Amino acid sequence: MRQLEEESEQIIGFFGPISYLLTSPAYDEMLKEVLGDSDADDKATTDAIERLLEILKQRKATYLQRRPLLVNLIASSDLERFLLHGLIGRHDLPEEIQTRRRVLAKQETLHILELLRAQPIGVQICIIPQAVPSTTFQIFRQSTRSVLAISPFRLGEQPNVRVGVGFITSSAEAISLHENIAKRLWEQSLKGNDAADYLIKLIEKYGVE
Repeated sequence: MRQLEEESEQIIGFFGPISYLLTSPAYDEMLKEVLGDSDADDKATTDAIERLLEILKQRKATYLQRRPLLVNLIASSDLERFLLHGLIGRHDLPEEIQTRRRVLAKQETLHILELLRAQPIGVQICIIPQAVPSTTFQIFRQSTRSVLAISPFRLGEQPNVRVGVGFITSSAEAISLHENIAKRLWEQSLKGNDAADYLIKLIEKYGVE
């Protein structure tokens, strides 16, 4: 994905709770902590997490330098779980840690709200209040081709970065199907002030006090 993003002119992402490329710097620190929630405490796991975090850091740096057009489709259900549970690796964490993670999740959701209100050039964000696909995907539009990435991995509530099979394809049929899904989700979604108002209600309802 890092390599594809380096050559993309537009990225369409259905990845919750928000595209990693749009997350705040605080999210990186929170994610590093969360990936350490695993019971595994071996060098191989630690090294793998460090490599992952470095790649993510490179992805965000490249995006901020190149600023390709970015369309982010966000599922309301992802935001609700994010606010309810915070960014956690497992549910048996001490209560004070879970509460702090919910506070951090609320702060990150307020960052999303700020993006919705500011509407930065080249960034389009929408919130989808109805049922959505369970698998995340991204479409990378480049000057000579489009590429589709489908992933079972998550960087949001209860992140999964270790189990599953993701794949990348240039199949015209697969890309067309997912472009149609993205178009349909975009048309049914909330945008701009409507999305911001809806998000405020979610924060009031599910966010920690």
